[in-house]
Amino acid sequence: MQTGARRSRLTLTQLTGAGSTKGRGGYGTARFAAFVLAQRNGTEDLLEYFAVLGQTKDRDVAFEKVFGLSFDKFEADFERIRRDFTAAKEYIKGQ
Repeated sequence: MQTGARRSRLTLTQLTGAGSTKGRGGYGTARFAAFVLAQRNGTEDLLEYFAVLGQTKDRDVAFEKVFGLSFDKFEADFERIRRDFTAAKEYIKGQ
């Protein structure tokens, strides 16, 4: 699962700006980001994020409310872990 995200040059912000995961690497990047969040925080929180996003229409507000960290912080972490299997495993464990 990490392979698609590792190969892509798209950042999460670029996916947001495009409004779609279609195209080169978009799906793999989004899929791995969702996997990491679900593994670290639980699938319930991932689903809650989308519910809050639907209510607020604000990615940053919804992300911080549900996951307790800013989207920018997660994106920085994600850029580091998406290419490093060991770092991804540690991040998922909360380390």
